[in-house]
Amino acid sequence: MRGSWIERRPLWAQILALTVFVLLLPVIGFLLANRFGKDLIEAEEQAVRAEAAALAAALEVAALEITVVSPDADQRLALDMARAQELLIAHAFSKNQNTRIRLYDQRGLLLIDSDRLITGILGRVDQGGGKGFQGRGAIKSFVPTLSDYRPYREHGFNDAGAYSEVVEALNQETLTSGVYSDTQSRRFRVLGVAPISSVQSVLGAVLINHDETGIEAALGQLNQRVFLIFIIAFGITILVSLILAGLIATPVTRLSAAARRLATKEIGPSALPTFPGRRDEIGDLALSLRFMARSLIERADASEAFAAEVAHELKNPLTSLRSAAETLSLVKDAATQEKLLALMTEDTDRLDRLISDISASSRLDAELARDEVGRADLIDVIGNFLSGQKLVDPGGIGHVRWTVAPDVGQVWVRSTPTRLVQLVQNLLSNALSFCPNPNHIDLSIHQIRPGWVRLAVLDQGPGLPPDKLDTIFKRFFTDRQAGFGKHSGLGLSIAQRIAESAGGRIWAENREADSGAAFYVDLPIDKGLKSI
Repeated sequence: MRGSWIERRPLWAQILALTVFVLLLPVIGFLLANRFGKDLIEAEEQAVRAEAAALAAALEVAALEITVVSPDADQRLALDMARAQELLIAHAFSKNQNTRIRLYDQRGLLLIDSDRLITGILGRVDQGGGKGFQGRGAIKSFVPTLSDYRPYREHGFNDAGAYSEVVEALNQETLTSGVYSDTQSRRFRVLGVAPISSVQSVLGAVLINHDETGIEAALGQLNQRVFLIFIIAFGITILVSLILAGLIATPVTRLSAAARRLATKEIGPSALPTFPGRRDEIGDLALSLRFMARSLIERADASEAFAAEVAHELKNPLTSLRSAAETLSLVKDAATQEKLLALMTEDTDRLDRLISDISASSRLDAELARDEVGRADLIDVIGNFLSGQKLVDPGGIGHVRWTVAPDVGQVWVRSTPTRLVQLVQNLLSNALSFCPNPNHIDLSIHQIRPGWVRLAVLDQGPGLPPDKLDTIFKRFFTDRQAGFGKHSGLGLSIAQRIAESAGGRIWAENREADSGAAFYVDLPIDKGLKSI
């Protein structure tokens, strides 16, 4: 199925389409079969009632006679038994041999039985030879079966009290019918009863009994078709299982096995399967797994490199501090001892700055690894930070010139206030290290395009070496001739990671009109909150 329509659809659509298709087959088959079986039996009932009504009408026309009841010329209508017998025999012979007709008088007494007339007093001989109801033993039927109806019992030549339909027809003068199950011959029996009435009263009732209706064969065929539907549905289910195994289980198993081998370092990220022909969730999962493996390895390599850099940076002041301490015990000159103590103090301060900046960088990495992202108003955060600096550092950062473009309102970015303060503080501290006069440093915000703002830090210092514009953002990099050891080289690196974590970027340039350096931070505005 490589490259087929179904493989290009999302995984949930593949599963939904296949499983719903399979489930619809037996449901539709069941509904159609059940309705068809009931309709077939109802149609047979209607046919038997109509047949009984037609025979009763014929008896009312052709088999009524006038009987003199008293010498006073009282007369009443009665059935002509000879004519009635002829009509019943003729009607019985016009049907199949499994149709039985009985005639009752108004009191419910049996007058004529077609079986007795045709086959003699010994009783009716079953000459149908039918196979009866088939298919019930193969599967549990989904259509009406013999067990759904009342059992049929033959009462011989008894009166109408044995058949509730005859009693109802005599008492209420209505057409009635009933369906029974003959468990011995495994057939349906359908009875139809019609009253024979005159203007004066009910003269009797005719009962027609069909015990070879053809319903059994029809329902047996229907059951076989339902069974066939289930066989087809079962086969399709097996096919669907194989398809799902190929679409889901097999690639997931391959990914799982490759992930275990990757965990034991038997293979690298490039050996993970990617399934380039797939555009569904499995293909996305394979690509994401490879990307995650590469990111984890890159993070582990970065952690190892950072640990090596930290060890190297800490080793220098420690070596200097140890040498000064060893020399101090040997030197007797007071002036030299004072210089050595000053060097030890400087190295201690340098260690303190290194450890503080390394701690801040590690904490930032941990927060970014946990995806701790907040939302903050950039202008509000910078304004509060500078207001506080005017109080604690009036001659330093507090005197930086801060401007906001007139078309800029609130600027919400995906970061935390603490990180934004650290970003601005690191950029301003870097500018102050090259441009001691804070009045020569400009901090501004303006919109560069819809949805994006630019934070700019401009100074009037000596500028940046053209070949170091990208290098300055590396960890522990510093290019200061004066004040060596007073900076850890982590400030700009931290600022870069904060900008990138907010979805932006940072870069440095040399100013063209004036001497000095320019640092720019482009940040996207969070569309979920207020923006300019």
